[in-house]
Amino acid sequence: MNQIGREKLKVALIAAPYVSIPPFGYGGAERRIDALSKELVKKGIDLTLFASGDSKTNVPLEKICGRCLSSNKDYDHLRDKIKKLPNINQRTIKLIDSQHYDLINIHNYENSDLIEKLSERDTPVLVSVRHALTPIIEEIYTQFKDNPNVYFHGVSQNQVQTLNPSMHFIYNGENPILYCPVDNITKKRPFFFSIGNLNPIKGHSVAINLAKKIGLDLVLSTEALRGHGPENYFKNKIKPRIDVDISSYKESFLKDMICGEYSFGRGKIINFGSSTDLEKKILYQHARFTQFLGKLEVEESIDACPGVIMESLLSGTPILGVKGSVSEEMVKENIAGLNISSLEEVPSRLMELSYLDPNKIRSFAVENYSSEIMADNYIKLYNKIMGKKNC
Repeated sequence: MNQIGREKLKVALIAAPYVSIPPFGYGGAERRIDALSKELVKKGIDLTLFASGDSKTNVPLEKICGRCLSSNKDYDHLRDKIKKLPNINQRTIKLIDSQHYDLINIHNYENSDLIEKLSERDTPVLVSVRHALTPIIEEIYTQFKDNPNVYFHGVSQNQVQTLNPSMHFIYNGENPILYCPVDNITKKRPFFFSIGNLNPIKGHSVAINLAKKIGLDLVLSTEALRGHGPENYFKNKIKPRIDVDISSYKESFLKDMICGEYSFGRGKIINFGSSTDLEKKILYQHARFTQFLGKLEVEESIDACPGVIMESLLSGTPILGVKGSVSEEMVKENIAGLNISSLEEVPSRLMELSYLDPNKIRSFAVENYSSEIMADNYIKLYNKIMGKKNC
């Protein structure tokens, strides 16, 4: 039984219109929404996904716009978001009103107009806050936290403690089948991995500093997003420090790297460019560790429940994180990685990462961050909300 009082719980799951589900390229939150929607359907939830019309999903889809906004080369997120949302919200409301849903789960957590319109209905609205806290998110929580029809949850304890320490949180999850460790520890190669969009919160510049400090090569896999983050970050902080750019011959690099024939140096910065899912999987597998050092580069909160941690751990590759960030919560010391206070600690502790067992790292990730566990926790929260509504 997956809900209270009926054979199937009918849920509307609303994604933001900016990126398709799943994403064609970068899109960590959208990958988690894709995994969640598939698992919920598998577990018997009568779910409809509300997302952009170019979403390639096998779950029932209602199209809130023709194409995701980021597919338009002229779209700038910071400039154009507010202009585009009213029409999309209006269409979403019409689609919602054409059916009866037991619960609406909105993942477009900064869309106050849509949340307000949905809160006026009798259907409970669960807002999934998938991002590190921003002033907009804090304003929306303050606006709706006392609304009896609106509920909130976060994605980590680290994230929700500022808003409300007692708020529900559900860790993101991923399908473990998509990632796997190398079958022999000797197949690890002398480099560590840095992946994420070109934004200081991803810690790429700090990772370069670390590579030079410890004499271990760094492979950078990055992608620029229009309207997201400082425009000159790559130009000023990353590009001048790149030693080798293999972005135009990725296939041969990966082939040589897997076979142990690529000549790694001592603290060389290797620019891979953006990576496909398969390329990313290979790089995670063979890296000594993956960096999550953004908190050493910026003071602000970084990712709330980052995909990079889950993906790396599912690949059997430990995380080097920072104390006080979400990695301290998600990465179990001496099992899945290390958390440091400064780069000065790393040289003396580097061997600790080398001794961690890839299979134990993966087992830890499967037990805590699989898409199945994520979906189970969503269903528990759905049922709790429905129980409150039925009291």
